[in-house]
Amino acid sequence: DMTSPSGGAIFKTLVGIGVPIALGSCVLSVVSLINQGIIYDRLQNAAGFTSAQATSLFGVYSKALTLYNLPYAVIAPLTVSVIPAITGFLAVHKFSEAKNVIESSLRIMAIITLPMAVGLSVCAQPIMDGLYYGSGIEGSQLLAIMGPASFFVSLAAMTTAILQAGGRERLPMYTMLGGCALDIVLFYVLVGNPSLNIYGGPIATVLSYVLMSGLNLWFIVHRMPEKPQLSKAFLLPLFNALVMGVAVHFTYPLFMKLLGAGEQPGRKLILLGLLLAIAVGVAVYLIMTIITRAVTMEDMKLVPKGEKIGKKLHIR
Repeated sequence: DMTSPSGGAIFKTLVGIGVPIALGSCVLSVVSLINQGIIYDRLQNAAGFTSAQATSLFGVYSKALTLYNLPYAVIAPLTVSVIPAITGFLAVHKFSEAKNVIESSLRIMAIITLPMAVGLSVCAQPIMDGLYYGSGIEGSQLLAIMGPASFFVSLAAMTTAILQAGGRERLPMYTMLGGCALDIVLFYVLVGNPSLNIYGGPIATVLSYVLMSGLNLWFIVHRMPEKPQLSKAFLLPLFNALVMGVAVHFTYPLFMKLLGAGEQPGRKLILLGLLLAIAVGVAVYLIMTIITRAVTMEDMKLVPKGEKIGKKLHIR
């Protein structure tokens, strides 16, 4: 009964929570459409490219964009699962437990997405040549810039979920609006710069999501009942991902040499060398994660079947 005080209060609460979340989801889609129009317009009318050249560059950009979205797609289910866990602890004033879940969720997000982001950047050329043969130097350079962006997109999503779970759903809406406004302005300015042209797009994306995720983290530290320690969430996963990146950087050309690849190897040979390098990277990253104890069994409980995986990897 919407006329009763309790019904009205419940409806008002639902609107107060649901509208900011729904608006946040819509904004990103609208901004993406706006940026597509900006790319075509600025490449032709400001950067000096022909219509055909602008279309070609946008096509390569779109291919790189598909790959850059992969890390977010992997952690999206995790952002949903942490909300009830955090909300449950906050509801019964178990603030220390809520803080631990926040730290664990950020750490798991970093453990999953940082190696993917580093891998996208380090292996940008073989990835683009292997999946989209003929995408040229533009494709690999675009993906190399989008690698870091993929991490900050995932971080923005996770921090948004944490703030929503903590009853601060309006804050990520504001940071998202600010980040999207910056994204549109930077897209317009940077893509129109002849020396940057299409590369201005991913640079704008990186900077806008750094702003969004950075503000969200600031709010998490200052507006949640207990302050989480961010260094615990990010330092070890970042170190391990960088070690993995160095391993992949050196093993890919080594594998290509052992496979007898020439100056212009074919697509199948590139993919084979890439898969071998990725296998080495995964092994190195797993070993480093276990050695440095970057993940705990408590963290693994947030992941589907995480406890079973943790036991097999001897995580404590």
